[in-house]
Amino acid sequence: MFAPLDKFGSFRITGDKGLSAQVKVKEGTGIGSWSGPNGGDAAALNIGIIYNTKRGCWRVDDHDHPFNRISICAWDRNKDQRLYLGPMTEQDPRWNLLWGQNTGEWARIISSAGLDTAHAIVVAEKSRDGAIDACRDVEGDWSTKCIDQKIETGPAPPKTTLRGDCTTKTYTDFLGRNLKRLETDILDVDKNSKLGFAPTLNDWDVARTAFEVLCPKTAGRKWPA
Repeated sequence: MFAPLDKFGSFRITGDKGLSAQVKVKEGTGIGSWSGPNGGDAAALNIGIIYNTKRGCWRVDDHDHPFNRISICAWDRNKDQRLYLGPMTEQDPRWNLLWGQNTGEWARIISSAGLDTAHAIVVAEKSRDGAIDACRDVEGDWSTKCIDQKIETGPAPPKTTLRGDCTTKTYTDFLGRNLKRLETDILDVDKNSKLGFAPTLNDWDVARTAFEVLCPKTAGRKWPA
């Protein structure tokens, strides 16, 4: 149930079991509150200052805030907006295979064979959980369209097969590059240039995690994490 509260865009939403939340808009920002898990008054528990994501939601714009994963949203069903309202994943992707360096850009390993040998193979696909995390956490977008776009677009394909020779430390990553693990760096074989540890520029972590999943024992994690 949606109820507008004033001409400035303030509103209250009420759901199942009496759960409710509201946004009081003032000078471009809002004050958020909710009933708590037992339902009741929408103003019972203060969330604090929240901001309009321009995608139907208001949320805290501070990753260190205790309520940084709370969103108060209202969408128009008459506009046929397809949404995914399931839970966000709690998975920590740092140990996993990355296809990019932004929030949620990790891959789910489907199968593997010959790890740490001359014929290591890993088949992986972009993680849907990661795409959900990226859409909500970065863009404040709960639509299925955003999730699908995260998986289908970008420099990396939705699904790929990585191959490696762990005896020579040559391998491919999710971006399709031919790489060689050096003592303190990674060589792009086709370009004959070292990546260097500059994550925002050279996709170091994409190359690093590909080698780690193909050759976990060989990698040893003795180099920059």
